Amino acid sequence: MFFLMRQSRRGPLGRGRSVGVAEHRMSTGLTRFPRATPVAALFVAFALLGMGLPTAASAQSTNDRVAATRAAIDDAANRWFAAQREAAQLDEQIAHLQQRVGGMREHIAQTAKTATARALLIYKGASSVSLGAVVGSDALDSARRGELIARANAENQRATDALSAQTSDLASHRHQLVSQREQLRKVLDSVASERRALDAQLSVLRARAQREAAAAASVRLTTRRTAAATRPVPIVRSSQTTATVVVPSTTTSASAPLSATVSSNSGGVSPHHNDPFLVCTRTRESSGVYTAVSLSGYYGAYQFSTSTWDTTASHAGRLSLIGVLPSRASVYDQDEMAWTRYQWQGNGPWGGRC
Repeated sequence: MFFLMRQSRRGPLGRGRSVGVAEHRMSTGLTRFPRATPVAALFVAFALLGMGLPTAASAQSTNDRVAATRAAIDDAANRWFAAQREAAQLDEQIAHLQQRVGGMREHIAQTAKTATARALLIYKGASSVSLGAVVGSDALDSARRGELIARANAENQRATDALSAQTSDLASHRHQLVSQREQLRKVLDSVASERRALDAQLSVLRARAQREAAAAASVRLTTRRTAAATRPVPIVRSSQTTATVVVPSTTTSASAPLSATVSSNSGGVSPHHNDPFLVCTRTRESSGVYTAVSLSGYYGAYQFSTSTWDTTASHAGRLSLIGVLPSRASVYDQDEMAWTRYQWQGNGPWGGRC
């Protein structure tokens, strides 16, 4: 409320103008606008309140959708990482079977070569020296040796057949694993498509959240400025019946809009920077070069793919890092994202090393 500071005039009240009239004129001339101000202030306040309610409701709705989308991204990422681990195990089994099949085929080829050489010694004949070295010089002994060679060849054949059967079984098993791997590839493609859609949705929601945060900050700033402009103006009367109106100064500097995301601490050092796992991993992956870019599409000291980086940023609640190329992120942020993923998925994403 406005207040009026009065001072009594010297001399009898009958002389000069009436104090009451002077006060009435003074108050009429100086307080007409202030008396209307509370009504205007109430109107503005109600208008701002009406603007603020939808904004707050919209912001809450957007925040809920952001949280739901982040949860969906986490779920898709968990399925993606699980499928990747299974695919890595299948690839390892397929490679092992392929190695065994190759070794057994080499063994079969060597056995067949040995059996053929023995058969040639018997049926084609050889010099007495070479034949004697194999079957002896006596005819009867030669016959017995020939029978032994035939039995050996038969055993070699049976061994060859057994090896061939085992090789066929291994090849069949490998074929099954390859089929499973192909099905898993389709699952990975499907989840990857789902992740891309969710990432795009999150990017839209993040931009909307930023706009709503900026709008809410603007409303709050307008409210503060309006309150300052409509603040009661004191009227001070001096002994000479003059009034001095003290007008409060308004704030000229606007506060920065609130950010919907956590800003990067690009100038600081992550508390996990010297963790043995991070040191080992970045040394193996990039020789500790934070701007490293590989030809296969991996970035930064920890060699993130862009999709995995975005997923990890979403999981960590660092929405401002989504869409940032890992190799261009700060040292602090790369360390933090690597640590987040390590705490979330272990060392599996880096091949189980370190």
